[in-house]
Amino acid sequence: MRVIAGSAKGTKLLSPAGKDTRPTTDRAKQKLFDTLRTLVEQPALALDLFSGSGALGIEALSRGAGRVVFIEKNRAAAEIIRKNLEKTHLSQKSEIFVNDAFLYLNKLCTLKYDLIFADPPYQSGYTQKLINIIISRELLHPNGLLVVEDTAEAKQKVTEGLTLIRTKVSGYTAHYIFEKSE
Repeated sequence: MRVIAGSAKGTKLLSPAGKDTRPTTDRAKQKLFDTLRTLVEQPALALDLFSGSGALGIEALSRGAGRVVFIEKNRAAAEIIRKNLEKTHLSQKSEIFVNDAFLYLNKLCTLKYDLIFADPPYQSGYTQKLINIIISRELLHPNGLLVVEDTAEAKQKVTEGLTLIRTKVSGYTAHYIFEKSE
């Protein structure tokens, strides 16, 4: 697993040990960011929920995002994110919270984001819960994007306030890209 493009291009990233995380493959990440490049200007502020290795947020930083906030409740995984940020020299443009994503969104988050990545455990039922919180708390800027990683066969509900604008499938995995609608 490596950074695909930008200032940290080619840097190999560490991945948390065990089966609790599923690092996004380089191929899936390339497809996703090729699509995002056509949809959004450089995001000033991005959020990476269920961060794992931090690969998506780090890719965004490498490609010019102004700042990324990482949320990962597993301390060992959060330490991997910290090491990956040091390896890529992107620590100064980031913040890591070792916290539950839902607690962060419901209680601690006071910012609005241009781009939110969410990679909850597959088949956990978390996706719709995340979407509902993001909409009700108004955590996306107008025209902001929410990218949810899930299985390719998952059915994403259309929710008032968000429009599903793209689905990028790579093997068993899909990235569902939602845009905040007015």
